[in-house]
Amino acid sequence: MDGLAEGFRSRSPEFRLTFKGGHEQLVELMPELVQQGLYQDDYTAYVLQSYAYKIRSAAGTSTITMTAKYRETPEQTAEVARRSKEIVASLVRPGMSEEQKAGAIHDWIVRHVRYDESLTRYTAYEALELRSAVCQGYALLAYRMLTDAGLEARIAEGTVDTGDHAWNLVRIDGSWHHMDTTWDDPLPDRGDEVSRRYYLLSDEEMRQDHEWTKPYPEAPESLPAVRKR
Repeated sequence: MDGLAEGFRSRSPEFRLTFKGGHEQLVELMPELVQQGLYQDDYTAYVLQSYAYKIRSAAGTSTITMTAKYRETPEQTAEVARRSKEIVASLVRPGMSEEQKAGAIHDWIVRHVRYDESLTRYTAYEALELRSAVCQGYALLAYRMLTDAGLEARIAEGTVDTGDHAWNLVRIDGSWHHMDTTWDDPLPDRGDEVSRRYYLLSDEEMRQDHEWTKPYPEAPESLPAVRKR
């Protein structure tokens, strides 16, 4: 249902959709339809704060009224897009490999964003504007910048020893790898100090202290050499 994806992408606080089919069928399908609409774009999925819907049906047609709250306004998301392109243009040089592009983005985020210990800043906008965010903000900003650099990326979610957590997957030369800019940023913040402990890890390496149940692209290969720089 493309209308769901478009409604969420446009940050509409309320939108309506029409569904041809029985009420019971729609009720059963709605959770899957919402997930399909959201995860056409990971950025949209993780900017959404909450949603609810009502269904009214008559004569084989249903009207869905969706209400949603977002962590970023459309203007803030547009500002993230503008600044991301600007930063990526300053980092990426002709002839750089995909790994070099990912590494430059990883290191920029670690150097310029600090972990939000108040646990109130969840967005890429706050990561750029306030230079502070929790893991979700780090992952959103990395997703935006990696995508702007022409790399295929995902936002992953799961759990670590401290609770829920978000990080990224990035595709380098055809193979997927995990990248956790939050855990590579020293706490307390130490300015330009950058770790690459969680840069381009395999599933096996990442599962040592990260767990996830959602289906993500497999990351079978490790690139330990790039973490020694």
